[in-house]
Amino acid sequence: MLAIIGTWHLIVQCFAIPPYFLPRPQTVFETLIADRDVLFPALSRTAVNTLCALGLSALAGVVVAILVASSRILELFVSPVLICLQVTPIVALAPLILVYAPSEKSAQLFCAFLVSFFPIFANTLRGLKSIDRDQYDMVSLYTGSRLTIMRVLQIPSALPGFFAGLKISGGLALVGTIVAEFTAGSAGPEAGLAFRLIEAQYRLNMPRLFAAIVLLALLGSAVIGALAFADRIVLRHWHAMTKQLSP
Repeated sequence: MLAIIGTWHLIVQCFAIPPYFLPRPQTVFETLIADRDVLFPALSRTAVNTLCALGLSALAGVVVAILVASSRILELFVSPVLICLQVTPIVALAPLILVYAPSEKSAQLFCAFLVSFFPIFANTLRGLKSIDRDQYDMVSLYTGSRLTIMRVLQIPSALPGFFAGLKISGGLALVGTIVAEFTAGSAGPEAGLAFRLIEAQYRLNMPRLFAAIVLLALLGSAVIGALAFADRIVLRHWHAMTKQLSP
């Protein structure tokens, strides 16, 4: 990152690029401080929408994965619908969602939810279905309860997959939030960072445009870092087992 920033500064200095085309890194940092009353409230609203969508995706993804793992017939009905939603670009769905959603905020939340739901669902479902067959037969022989099998075998087996999907969805939730704000966002005190990006572009305020992009990059890095930290804390026994088994 330091090399990129240094190269950026040298290019601007050597070629005398005007700030309305490519500002210096120092100018972007100064804009972050000077425009904090505009940028940071927008950042907080984007962050709240992202985290809410990610939380809903995690909850729905786990619940749907458990239901699908428990019924082969349900999997045959549900999986094609979920795959169709996943492969359809959210940019194409966002205007339709805006028409039927009760409010702009709910439309933004639903767009981000759609983008971030499938990785959690798919990875959790894979973990639920990848239990050892011998262990399954043993627990089934002693208990005969599907709830016990789910609690003792399937849910622990699905935890690594769940966190893998969660880390993927962390970045996708931010992408979905920004796309939704581009499509369904509005001006005023409730505007998110996507609107500030468009506003800066129309006004040719390149320092603010770069400052908003920097904030989005920092927000995405913070979300992924927090999820990676949670992964290490919750699954530390899995990582320790992997180290012991590695040659």
